[in-house]
Amino acid sequence: MTSAVDRWERTSSEAPAAVPIAAHRARSLRRAAGVLGLTAAGIGVLTLAGWLLGSPALTSVVPEAGATKANTSVSLFLIGVSLWLLSDPGHHRVPRGVGKLLALTAASVGAVTLGEYFFGWDLGIDQLLFREPPGAPLTSHPGRMAPITALSLLLLGVALLLLNRQTRIRALAPWLALVTIIAAIFALATHAFIAGEVFQAESYTVVALPTAIAIFLLAVGVLLAQPEHRLVAIVASDTPGGFAARRLLPVAVIVPLLLAWLRLEGQRAGWYGVGLGLAFLTTASITIIMCLVWWNASLLYNADIQRAAAEEQVRRSRDELEERVNERTAELAQVNQVLRAQVEERDKAQRALQEERDFVSAILDVVGALVVVLDREGRIIRFNRACEQVTGYSFAEVEGRLFWDLFLLPEEVDGVRAVFDALTAGQFPNRHENYWRTRSGGRRLIAWSNSVLIHEGEVRHVIATGIDITELRAAEDALNALNAELEQRVATRTAELRNAVERLEAEIRERQRAEEQNARLTEDLRQQAAELRAANEELESFSYSVSHDLRAPLRSIDGFSQAVLEDYADKLDETGQDYLRRVRRASQRMGQLIDDILKLSRVTRAEMRRETVDLSALARAISEELQQTEPDRRVEWHIAEGITAEGDPTLLRVVLDNLLGNAWKFTAHQPSPRIEFGARQEGGICVYYVRDNGVGFDPAYADKLFQAFQRLHTADEFTGSGIGLATVRRIVRRHGGRVWAEGAVGKGATFSFTLGS
Repeated sequence: MTSAVDRWERTSSEAPAAVPIAAHRARSLRRAAGVLGLTAAGIGVLTLAGWLLGSPALTSVVPEAGATKANTSVSLFLIGVSLWLLSDPGHHRVPRGVGKLLALTAASVGAVTLGEYFFGWDLGIDQLLFREPPGAPLTSHPGRMAPITALSLLLLGVALLLLNRQTRIRALAPWLALVTIIAAIFALATHAFIAGEVFQAESYTVVALPTAIAIFLLAVGVLLAQPEHRLVAIVASDTPGGFAARRLLPVAVIVPLLLAWLRLEGQRAGWYGVGLGLAFLTTASITIIMCLVWWNASLLYNADIQRAAAEEQVRRSRDELEERVNERTAELAQVNQVLRAQVEERDKAQRALQEERDFVSAILDVVGALVVVLDREGRIIRFNRACEQVTGYSFAEVEGRLFWDLFLLPEEVDGVRAVFDALTAGQFPNRHENYWRTRSGGRRLIAWSNSVLIHEGEVRHVIATGIDITELRAAEDALNALNAELEQRVATRTAELRNAVERLEAEIRERQRAEEQNARLTEDLRQQAAELRAANEELESFSYSVSHDLRAPLRSIDGFSQAVLEDYADKLDETGQDYLRRVRRASQRMGQLIDDILKLSRVTRAEMRRETVDLSALARAISEELQQTEPDRRVEWHIAEGITAEGDPTLLRVVLDNLLGNAWKFTAHQPSPRIEFGARQEGGICVYYVRDNGVGFDPAYADKLFQAFQRLHTADEFTGSGIGLATVRRIVRRHGGRVWAEGAVGKGATFSFTLGS
């Protein structure tokens, strides 16, 4: 099914081409649009200042004609700044994005206000900035903008959002602006003509005069911001229609308003009745329209006369030009024969010169040595293939450049320029060596033999022929270094061999003693390991025994306390019952502490097995389990996809159980709880984190969170034993990682941890 947007774009693509408009005029119109936007934004600032200062003169100009609402002032400022940012296509992406965001905000305010009118809502945005007392003049709802204002903001916001889109749907923007202009004119006409009738109605909110003016300026600015649109281009073009439109449009807007105002004022003054007033208005309108039609017809008639005269002048000029062209053609034909002969001779000379140059270039390219030809300034004018292979530069890249700026090392420039100055002074031939830099950043040592070319007694060119001796020099240096090293090694090797036998004998004796010590140490370690295993087994047995022995009396205390509460409730006062309930809670809490201590002990002793664990799947499973414990509670979960880690799956589930469980617990009092699990990279290390917007904690106590039995909240506020985070730290440390916490009171907390490789 074809959408409405597709149908609009297809219809727009079949429309006639846009009217051409000069580039400078288009830029002027866009600048004018920006100025109108800033002017409307200024009106918004002035009216908002009126609310701040309590000045009716700023908010309404005419106090009895209604005031510009506070949210209207803010919206006018947003739309004005948005028009200024979006009207200039030269603005960067960020300012355009800000402009769209401002337009969307203002359009949203208009849409919400229309919803309040149509559906009877009261969303609280009308009195958000300033409270307008009930009974304000010309206001049906205190603080709420007029329906026409809300509709205009919505249309202007949508038009600005469409302004810089690359699709053809942007052609809707000027039409939305045109509708807004009509609404603004209606609001202005209301103030000009029928104010006495409307201003007496308390059930209708009137568009304030500053608001109507600002909306009119913004709508005109949106039109000017798209000068290539036919709606604007026809008026701004240099065609006769453009000239006529620019003369008629101001009259079409001003004259009806003026005539209607005169007719209304005369009727109010009692000069005539309704019928005579309408006759006056009709006669004046017909007369002015006839004058306008005659004026534009005369303009077009004069334009046609001038065009016909210009065409006749062009025709006579064309005939004269044809005669002169024919005469000139005959003269050029004779000159052309002479020039053709000269061109043929020059072409022969150029071919001969090119053949000679090609011959010389072929010889230079075949030569294995580097050949560079320089002018008197040191610029390269020849550069053979050997130079290209050594340096990595082509002749086209280096032609005309100073060779010492391109190839020489900084520390060798002065020496080479001294050699070059000597050559140009006539001291040749000479030889020298220096390094050349290559494109790749390397350096090559070149041995040069230099000569010059003399013309009319003056050195015109320097010819440098070089050989790359980098490898040869490196081989010589390496050979010298190798000979010296061999002599030194032969001198020291004998002494080393002499001492080696003595050291070997000492090492054998030392190794025998070390083997004996290793044997004794191994036996000691074996015994310590056996004792440690026995101690761990005894500790585990003791822990289970203690937990079992402690649970029995705790169950008795809890059970008998419950029995007393149930069987002797009528014999105990409220204080006694409260004491027994406290005894029960204490015994239950102690039982929970015993269980948590055993869990912490098992985490420390449990054998680890590493494998790839899908932490995202674990987090989703834990979140579902937590949600099932409180089905009526609504929490916004954000669990990143595809997060994996290498570690023990059972222990890592304990880590996420504790961290996500804490987040679930400490966001219980939040109206909109939010829990997030994700990962990030810091210095090449994967950092996993659990973030919530719960009660948070004082950063000064961040280190105490991971100590056993350390709690920052009372048991009445949040349940718990203070073992969970201590368990998390032990598991993370067993994996070779670390865990830390960040947060602030009332601003949530973030628990981050890493895992070793």
